[in-house]
Amino acid sequence: MSVWLLTILAVVIYLGLLQRTLDRMRLSDRAALIIIAIFIVATWLPEVPIGLARINIGGTLVPLGLAIYLIGTAGTYREQVRGTAAIIVTAIGVLILDWLLPQEPGAMFIDPLYVYGLAAGVIGYLAGRSRRSAFVGGMMGVLLADVMILFMQLPLTSTYQLGGGVLDSSLIAGLIGVGAAEIFGEARELVAPDKPNKVAWLEDKRRQKYKNGKDPKH
Repeated sequence: MSVWLLTILAVVIYLGLLQRTLDRMRLSDRAALIIIAIFIVATWLPEVPIGLARINIGGTLVPLGLAIYLIGTAGTYREQVRGTAAIIVTAIGVLILDWLLPQEPGAMFIDPLYVYGLAAGVIGYLAGRSRRSAFVGGMMGVLLADVMILFMQLPLTSTYQLGGGVLDSSLIAGLIGVGAAEIFGEARELVAPDKPNKVAWLEDKRRQKYKNGKDPKH
């Protein structure tokens, strides 16, 4: 499903339907299409064995590199902290959900991986709020939970696949997170627009005094 999901996303981006969202994430259409191409190519690459784990490049290393870029290029330190916190909070939420949901095959009408993705996207948005933090929180929250499950299962298994089984889930989580941030963020801006910046307000006051023939320094 991940290849189909990425292909559909590439078409939507190519048509220019996500330009404003990408602008707010500081990504151009071209950069987003290149990232999607890397995702698709990486899904066909062989897994890399590291100790007891087999690392899926497309499901682990590529999302990790993208997350580091998005957090590193965030506009403020506060958003960087918020994005990192969103990853941790989302991972904890996914772990709790994994503990609560039945593990028997066929016990649910929907694949639990998709449930994790939907839940992680919502949690990522609530914890991150901005488009960038919500996307990173949802996507990396699923992957971090996968790593934590790995460490909890190490005594019980001789090998473990990291990233490959949760790629669909992490992509869904990232898209749900940024989609929720786009929809509800726009709604908040319409209902309660941002207050004027205080510095800009003071500058306007000084200009007004100058126009009225007063020295703005006094």
